[in-house]
Amino acid sequence: MSHTTELNDRLRRIKIERVLPPWQRTVHAVGGLTEVGYVPATDLLLTVTSTGRGLFDCISGQRVSRDYTPPEDGDWYDETGLSAQGIGPAEAHLVRLAGLHGGGLPEIAAQAHDLDARVLSGERFEHEMRAVGAAVVHEYDFVG
Repeated sequence: MSHTTELNDRLRRIKIERVLPPWQRTVHAVGGLTEVGYVPATDLLLTVTSTGRGLFDCISGQRVSRDYTPPEDGDWYDETGLSAQGIGPAEAHLVRLAGLHGGGLPEIAAQAHDLDARVLSGERFEHEMRAVGAAVVHEYDFVG
């Protein structure tokens, strides 16, 4: 078994805990995902895929907009500058990206909410969700 297969198996066995308000758990399958970025001063997440862009509202969990222009066919994507032009209600914004080509995202939102995840050792994983006035820390043992 390869190292990545073993790690993926371990991550799939992690128990999902309740989500700390104001967050809610929402799942979207985004095929061909290469990068993501938060639209500045909003609760919107821009996704970049091999077939275009999607825009999601991080409060409601709903997809807001979709553009089917692949990165190589448009002038909206800067692979070396790690940015993309927004779509829909975010089209006036240039969005910083993180993903397959590198980059990084802010670790804290303007409202002082943040999420931190870290591997404590080869067998321990921890994540901490902090909202204004509250914090929840979860630690997990990988089951081999």
